Amino acid sequence: MLVSEERRLKLVLYVSPTSAASARARRNLDGLLARLADPHVDLDVRDVSEDTAAAEADRILFTPTLVVRQPIRSWIVGDLGNADEVLNLLRLAETEATT
Repeated sequence: MLVSEERRLKLVLYVSPTSAASARARRNLDGLLARLADPHVDLDVRDVSEDTAAAEADRILFTPTLVVRQPIRSWIVGDLGNADEVLNLLRLAETEATT
């Protein structure tokens, strides 16, 4: 089944490669995405030191930061360890993407 671009959940995780918190955020996010009902997620992981223009455009001040670009633009700062809160936000965005 093909999913239209506007129905996809689009995420960008900004990380610093030497940061333990960034490594935890990536692991936590992978686990959270596995728990979503709809697998139609575009995830882009960006190193802020290598992609400063994108980080500036997304107004990234701290790493790790998860940017939900579509359908509801939002930012989550930290290692995404508060699984219930992050999952609630992702499920809300997932629901918005499918309506």
